[in-house]
Amino acid sequence: MKVKLNRTNSPPRAPRGPAGFTLVELLTIIIILSMLITLSTPSILIVRRNAKVKMSYAAYRVLEGGIEAYRSDDRFGRPPPSAPGDKSNYTDYEGRYAIVQFMIGYMNEAKDGAKGNGFRWREGDGSEFVKGGVIYGPYGGCENLKRAKGADHPVFVDSFGNEILYYRFSEEEGYVAGHNGSADPEGPTDLKQYTEDQVDPNHAPYRCDYILITGGPDKKFKDVTDGDTDVDDITNFRFRLREK
Repeated sequence: MKVKLNRTNSPPRAPRGPAGFTLVELLTIIIILSMLITLSTPSILIVRRNAKVKMSYAAYRVLEGGIEAYRSDDRFGRPPPSAPGDKSNYTDYEGRYAIVQFMIGYMNEAKDGAKGNGFRWREGDGSEFVKGGVIYGPYGGCENLKRAKGADHPVFVDSFGNEILYYRFSEEEGYVAGHNGSADPEGPTDLKQYTEDQVDPNHAPYRCDYILITGGPDKKFKDVTDGDTDVDDITNFRFRLREK
């Protein structure tokens, strides 16, 4: 005699969804992502830094073009002065402020009652800025360069926010640090030595009608003679590090 067993009717099982991550798996993923971010961050920062350096040099090229356009003007024949006391420096500003004014002119029409950038010269000897008259400048597209509000006047800045210091060469004095004496951070105190330190020692000391310099990414001016080979200063002249 066969015994027939009764089976209890149970509700059908719901289909199983996709398996989720376990806690261990999630922690492993987080650790891997953290490691990847840690490893890639320096590379990203280097790329960004190099891009800013290139942008700073591009701004220098625009500024140099403006200075050359200014120099080619029949009235001038030389780069703008950087000494406040220079008789040709009608702005009476030091280098970093003067270069903005000479390249762009008045940036506020309230200065002379006329619209637009550029200097308004007195007709005749051209010795003063007055309302009306002929407009000179802006030069070389310098009005499009990045500027910041300096301690006293507008100033050109590089991609790192450093104020671009400007020095015109003088046959009598050379480059004079005092032409940007109140710069923050201070520029090199011995510009002759500074320019000599950054060129090939087998060549003659650097000589140009003017120089443009900033402290670069670290915002500090360095000389090769300091023993620090990480010279990142941004200048308008090409420098070579001395080999150790």
